[in-house]
Amino acid sequence: MRLQVIEFVKEGDISQSVIQMLWERFSMKMPGTTASESRAALQLLGMAAGAEVDIVRSNFEILVAEGLGERACTDFQFAADTCTALLKMAGSEKVKAGAHETPYKFAADNEIFSRLLVVLIAGASKLEDSSYTHLVKQAIAVIYRIAEHPDQICTKLLQDVSTVILSCQSDDDPGTENENSEDIFEKATPRVAGIHPGYLARLINMAGEVALKQLVHLDVSVAGELKRRRAVKQEDRDRKRLGRRSSTVRKSISLTRSTSKTKVSATGESVEEEMGLTAAIADDEEAEYIRKICENEIVTGDTLSLHDFYCSLGHLTAMMY
Repeated sequence: MRLQVIEFVKEGDISQSVIQMLWERFSMKMPGTTASESRAALQLLGMAAGAEVDIVRSNFEILVAEGLGERACTDFQFAADTCTALLKMAGSEKVKAGAHETPYKFAADNEIFSRLLVVLIAGASKLEDSSYTHLVKQAIAVIYRIAEHPDQICTKLLQDVSTVILSCQSDDDPGTENENSEDIFEKATPRVAGIHPGYLARLINMAGEVALKQLVHLDVSVAGELKRRRAVKQEDRDRKRLGRRSSTVRKSISLTRSTSKTKVSATGESVEEEMGLTAAIADDEEAEYIRKICENEIVTGDTLSLHDFYCSLGHLTAMMY
């Protein structure tokens, strides 16, 4: 169905009036609209945005206000569908060769992310809603796709959700207190003995999603941005170099056309080889830079340190056996 909707939009079979009607259904401004109809309209808008991203970008404020409002705190599937639509704003994840467009990003303090955190924190302890797991995946994908400094946002998310989840006492033994239980989450955790395993599973699942997205973010987004900036700088240098050489080359061609052709081709090969070597060295340096970030900042550093979660996962695994 998604592919059919995309094709309809490309062919112009879905008019602007239909898109407007879907927005009115989604925001429930059209009288008699039910919650299920609103969710269906949102899903169709997300599909249509796959063909024309401006469908979502032009109504960004409505999407955030309605899709991440009060309804999102009680209807996690609705919130997840909103995240799916938000992902379309960033455009295709596949970057065309030679494209140097600036990524579509929002500041870390944008309303999108503050609302997402509210929804995720509010639903962390609601084990009865199975849609929360899908919401976590989509929400973290949104953060890493369209946010500047997504690691900072997810650090706060993990800290706040940890506080909520680890303060929830087990339904089986709500009054359990163990004087000798280990403080496995170190500085910020209550005792684990009285925590429902479902809450811990949610916390570990969220940490795993963040870790995976952080890896992809560094390997694709950060590395791609470094290459994009390097390519832009190289184009500027080449443009200036060609500008300085243009007059000299024209004079040389007018004097000895055959000789100059040979020299230009030889020079061209030399420049290409030099640029290829320079690009390879730059790629190696960027890969080493990202590796150091992974080892020294993410795993053991103060920013988005996943070390506590790794240690906690080890302790929890040991307690099961």
